[in-house]
Amino acid sequence: MTFRDEKDFENHIRELLESEIAMQDLGFTILKYTGIADIIICRENPQAVFFIEVKYAKDMMSVTEGIQTEILSKMPPYIDNHLIWLLGSEKHDGQYWLLDSSEMVRFVSDAHNISRTIFYRGGLTKTELANRLREWLYG
Repeated sequence: MTFRDEKDFENHIRELLESEIAMQDLGFTILKYTGIADIIICRENPQAVFFIEVKYAKDMMSVTEGIQTEILSKMPPYIDNHLIWLLGSEKHDGQYWLLDSSEMVRFVSDAHNISRTIFYRGGLTKTELANRLREWLYG
């Protein structure tokens, strides 16, 4: 499935969270406002907030839009422990990449671009992604 842009990909991820993980039934709320990250998820028990930063690579050399460089440079502990980066690529349809900030920083240049070399390693299938997200949220 190819996406028009990053927002379209983000909406796909929101739908996946709702359908594959059944967020509402398990005490999770996905917020519509996105200040710190693209997707913010609140867990009721035990209480926690999770952040997903979504990036989608169209046909270009690097991904540059909206990189949270301050998070990568300062790595505040709570955000670092509760934030993941979820990437997709037009050229790698049906695959997803899930990274924590310590992994992501290796792929961001001084110019705040995400290197396309990230996509050289194999991505996750939709089912694998749903399983990894479930593990991360239930921690």
